[in-house]
Amino acid sequence: MEKIKLEQKLGSAHRSLLSITSIVASTAIASSPVLAATLANSEAQFQLNNLSHKPQTTSTFADTNGFTTAAPPGGDVRNSARSLAFFPPQTPSALSSSFSLSFGEGRNYSGEVQSEAQVLGTFAIEAGETFSFDFASSLDLETSIQDPQTEGATAAGDISLLLLDNATVLDDFLVLGNLSTPGDTNDFLLSDISDNITLTDNSQTTSFGGNEEFATISVRGSFERSFNRPTNLTLIQGQMNSASVADPPVSVPEASFGLALLVLSAVSTLRRILRSNSK
Repeated sequence: MEKIKLEQKLGSAHRSLLSITSIVASTAIASSPVLAATLANSEAQFQLNNLSHKPQTTSTFADTNGFTTAAPPGGDVRNSARSLAFFPPQTPSALSSSFSLSFGEGRNYSGEVQSEAQVLGTFAIEAGETFSFDFASSLDLETSIQDPQTEGATAAGDISLLLLDNATVLDDFLVLGNLSTPGDTNDFLLSDISDNITLTDNSQTTSFGGNEEFATISVRGSFERSFNRPTNLTLIQGQMNSASVADPPVSVPEASFGLALLVLSAVSTLRRILRSNSK
């Protein structure tokens, strides 16, 4: 009965956040259709289920921030952001969800908004035990402009999952995405997982270039790792979303895609170092 109630709460929280996102986006797009308009949207969801061990302690963090500037007459920009982190003590499930949306119209404006969510749990694993869980995750990015000569929009997001033994990273999951409109030089969607994570679904859809761009990734999978000694395990799952619009457009550094590759390369290098030190 408790598990059913928890799943209902998680599902209700998830549906509520998605509903808010849809309403905000629809309202923004519908307003003042005769004016040039820009839209940037970034959403992330992560759900943990069927944890093999109940957490000893849990903590959550959720935050949003942003700014807007508009020069009259005719400039208008609006931001919206929500974040949710849910990890009740002594339960086998957790949920984090967040979105950032920025919408501008007219001339001479800029806006940026960020959202962040994190859940953390600690677990006591005995020698010979196996720690496991299922997870589902998604990242959705969208940008839209009408005049590539005068408007710009950027949507970015990342999702991470870390499993640590004290300060040592044992396993990780990482998704990075970015859209910068107009153009496709700084558009990317990348993911990286460690060996003990098994994916049952990894669906990606992208449309780079032009005045409307999107990137979506949906990942489902499971984690399983056995321990040959008592271990104090820490699970950290976090995500960050950002959205920005501007008229005139703000230039985006050419190194964005290269930076994403460097991050993934650093993760792979860290894994190799940790493996060699543990032997």
